[in-house]
Amino acid sequence: MNVTYEIDEVQADLVVRDALSREVLWQGAPLGRRVEELLTISETDDAIVLLEYPPGTGCDANLARVDKGGRCVWRIAPTPDTTGAIDSGNGPGGGSFHRGDAFVEITCVDNKWLATTYSGFLLTIDPASGATLHQQFVK
Repeated sequence: MNVTYEIDEVQADLVVRDALSREVLWQGAPLGRRVEELLTISETDDAIVLLEYPPGTGCDANLARVDKGGRCVWRIAPTPDTTGAIDSGNGPGGGSFHRGDAFVEITCVDNKWLATTYSGFLLTIDPASGATLHQQFVK
C-alpha cells in the first residue's frame, strides 16, 4: 500500500497521505458525509468507510469503499422492497432490515469484513464488490 488513511479529528474528514512523503493526496468528506470509522483494504490503496448517518432520513447507504482520490468504488445500504420491509438482496442469507436502518460498525476479523446494522444484523461483506455474502440477526 502506497497511501495511508486517517480521520481528521476536528472535521471528521478523510485524509489520504502518501505513505513515504506524508503529503496529503486528498482530504474531504466522501459523498459529502463525515467519516465515523475506516478500515484499509490490504494489497490495495483503498479503504472502507462508515459514513455519518443523519437520523430520520430512512434507509441509508452509509458504508462505502473509496479510493485514494476520495472517489466512491461502491456504496451499500439496505434497500426498500414493495412490502415495506427492507431486504439486502445482495446474496445468500436472507433476512430483512427495518426502515430507517443504517450501518453502525465495521470490522475485519480473520480476513472477514463484517458490518453491523442499527437493527441488529451482522453482514459479511465482499470488499471487492460490496456484495453481502452472509447475514445473520444478532440482536
